[in-house]
Amino acid sequence: MHPGWAFYRCHKGQNHPWVILSNPDSDGRVLCVNITTLREESVDDECILEPADYAWLTHRSVVAFSRARFWTLEQIGEAVQAGLLKRPHPDHIPPATLAKIVSIAKLESTRQLDPPLKRML
Repeated sequence: MHPGWAFYRCHKGQNHPWVILSNPDSDGRVLCVNITTLREESVDDECILEPADYAWLTHRSVVAFSRARFWTLEQIGEAVQAGLLKRPHPDHIPPATLAKIVSIAKLESTRQLDPPLKRML
């Protein structure tokens, strides 16, 4: 597992992918962000993605920096093996899309990603 690796949890028929953004820290934690549907009321609007940015997307979406969280590689691997998390197809976001997300996440003006999470990048 490495930056760009995607996974999802099927929840109420919605398959919104999570993407690993960082390399693991000394505790094996990686920073992950959720990609979700862009809606009028979305608090996250700083990184908009189109289906051309990632083939698994079917409509305009947004990176939900406000939902970013740490996962350990062990947690992700165990959850995938147990069937709690699934892999989309394609199972990696394109390098250019990953670079776009990371560059926006690092911006000082990105308000939805907490500073401790930004430091992982």
